Amino acid sequence: YWTDNEYAAGVDHLVYGWGFFAVVMLLSLYCGSLFADRSPAGAGAEERGHAAGPPPVHRIPAVFVPVLAAALLAGPVFAHAMLAGGPWEAPSHSTPPRADAPWVMADGSAEGWRPVFAGASSQLHQRYSDGRAAVRLHIAFYPRQEQGAEIIQHGNRLADPERWTRLATAARTIAIDGKPVKVRAQRLSGSRDGRRMLVIYWYWVGGVFTADPLEAKVRQTLAALTGRGREAAVIAVAAESGGGANGVAGGGTDPIAGFVRALPALGTYLAELAQSGDAMPGG
Repeated sequence: YWTDNEYAAGVDHLVYGWGFFAVVMLLSLYCGSLFADRSPAGAGAEERGHAAGPPPVHRIPAVFVPVLAAALLAGPVFAHAMLAGGPWEAPSHSTPPRADAPWVMADGSAEGWRPVFAGASSQLHQRYSDGRAAVRLHIAFYPRQEQGAEIIQHGNRLADPERWTRLATAARTIAIDGKPVKVRAQRLSGSRDGRRMLVIYWYWVGGVFTADPLEAKVRQTLAALTGRGREAAVIAVAAESGGGANGVAGGGTDPIAGFVRALPALGTYLAELAQSGDAMPGG
């Protein structure tokens, strides 16, 4: 927790990959030995000799061989069919979502805070202003979940750890597309200039908004099994924050809540982005 896994990554691999695995295997062998078949202590020599003989051979009828082979092949075939799909390339004509007045797009979107989401097929980073405050919107889009390209994975960060330090984390509720949604909030401090930043984030999986990583993973699993709703995204909004506790868990006093309320049909925007992706050549 304190080092953000900077020093313990190798130790974790050794402990869980070797030590924990070995202990579990030894316990499994011991539990299995409790159910092993043993000859009765008072059995005669003839019975012991018969018990020690080779067990009877049970042959599988030939008619079941193709059935078993088909069952073994069904799993990989099903997995390939569910995970298959041409490569997805973000459409070149995609534009950031427009917010209702008084929020307008502003310059300077590439400066300051920027999250780190590995493997995203498309990432949008835009700055907005209402004339008094400014916020930054970041959307990392994943057309499908695969190794190294997942909305929830170890390498994803809400900020560059070399430039920002996490001070506090809390949950809060804001209105997204007119409905209350629980989101996660983090308060960050700049390692170089000491600036305070409030960041809220949540996930969009299969057309549903959620900030619970467990729920997001369950929805991803169901999407992989059904082949529908595999598109997912991470949405993060950041703004300059004060140092008080309300900067994390407070109500709608910060500009972030007002900006998110001013984003009309965010779910529709993400769904259209999923459908407008251009297949790469050869895909």
